[in-house]
Amino acid sequence: MTDIDLTILEVTPPWEWPGDAREALLEKLGDDQADEAERLLAAELAGEIVVINEELTRALSALVANRDASDELRGQAAIALGPVLEEMDLHGPLGDDWDELDPPRIPPREFQRIRWELNSLYLNGDTPKLVRRRILEASVRAPEAWHEDAIREAHDPDDHEWRLTAVFCMGRVPGFTNEVLESLNDPDEDVRFEAVRAAGLREIRAAWPHLARLLRSPDTDRQLLLAAIEASVGVRGKATIEYLDDLSASEDKEIAMMAADATSMANAL
Repeated sequence: MTDIDLTILEVTPPWEWPGDAREALLEKLGDDQADEAERLLAAELAGEIVVINEELTRALSALVANRDASDELRGQAAIALGPVLEEMDLHGPLGDDWDELDPPRIPPREFQRIRWELNSLYLNGDTPKLVRRRILEASVRAPEAWHEDAIREAHDPDDHEWRLTAVFCMGRVPGFTNEVLESLNDPDEDVRFEAVRAAGLREIRAAWPHLARLLRSPDTDRQLLLAAIEASVGVRGKATIEYLDDLSASEDKEIAMMAADATSMANAL
C-alpha cells in the first residue's frame, strides 16, 4: 500500500515522479471502492508514457471492459491507452528502434491484444456511446483498416458528439481531406477547433487560406487561435512566419510562446 497523493503527481512532471508512482496508480485503478474522482485521475495519469507498462495496460483494459464502472471512467481508461499505442505503432512492435537498453514498453503480443479488445468493444452494440467514442479516439493513434469505416459512420451531421469524435480522428487517419476542409466552417465551434488541428496533423495545404484568416483576425477565439498557430507550420511551412511575427509579440504569454515555437519550427524547415 502506497500513500502517494495523486493530486501531487498531477502537478509534478512525470519524469520526476517517485519510483512507487506506478504502484500507486495500479492500486487506485483496481480499487472499486475508491472515490470516483481519484480513479479518474489515476486513469488519466496512468497513460503517461514514462510509467506505462504491461501491468498498467492490463489494468486500464480491464476498466474499459468493466460494465460496472462508470462510462466516464471506462472512457478515460481507453484514452490513457492511446499514447503507448501510438508509440508502439510509430516504432513498430518489433522495430529496429528498440534494443536491450531501450525495449518496447509493452510486449508486441500486448499491443495486439489491446487493439483487438478495443475493436471488439467498439463493435459491441451494448458498449455505451461515450465509451465507444473514447475507444475510437484512442485506437486511431495506431490506425487500422477498420477505422476508416468507423470514422465515416461517426461523421453524423445530426449528432454533435459523434461528429466531434469523427473530426478528431480524421487528424490521425488519411483519406478525409474533403471532410476536414468542410468542417473548418462547421457551425459548431468545437468541431471547427478539431478541424483546424486535423488540418495541421494531415498537412492539408488547401486549409491554409482559412488558417491565415484565423491568424490575422483580432476576433478569432483564443483556443481556436492557439490551434491555428500549432497547425500552421504543418500546413504552410515557412510561409507562416510573416503571420506569426506579430503573434510572437502578443501580451498573452501562451500565444506569444506558441507563436515563437512555431516560428522556430518553420525556420528549421
